[in-house]
Amino acid sequence: MSCISKGKSGSGHGYATYFNLDQVKKLKLAILGGAQGIGAAVVTEFYLAGANVFFGDWNEVQGFILQQELQSQCIGSGNSLQFRKVDVRDYNSQLGIFDAAYEKHGKIDIAVSCAAIGEPDGWFDANQLDLQTVRKVRKLLETKDKSTLMLYK
Repeated sequence: MSCISKGKSGSGHGYATYFNLDQVKKLKLAILGGAQGIGAAVVTEFYLAGANVFFGDWNEVQGFILQQELQSQCIGSGNSLQFRKVDVRDYNSQLGIFDAAYEKHGKIDIAVSCAAIGEPDGWFDANQLDLQTVRKVRKLLETKDKSTLMLYK
């Protein structure tokens, strides 16, 4: 039993769903960066459709809030949702999500990286670009690119 009806978006965004929700039921997902923004939307859609979702994020408070909100909507649905604090720049921290999913379900069907940090001031404005901004950009790129590469290692 999923928490939403066929063909209807679980979060009420009103956009079309391009996959059969029956195919989503009982899939096992590992999602990095799932506590807010696009990541939270991915967690919500798959969990409400019946998937087993393991997600991690740096924002521990928001991650646990999302987990509690979603679990309260799906009491007795049979699928699982688990949050864990993760530093996506640390490969061993990322592995914690995979370990939890493997321990509970023996496999992962889909891995998604939604982890990101905001661009520093001046990133898109050539008049504000200076050496300090360039140093901040390195951290941004390490978080976005390195974390994604480690996920697919």
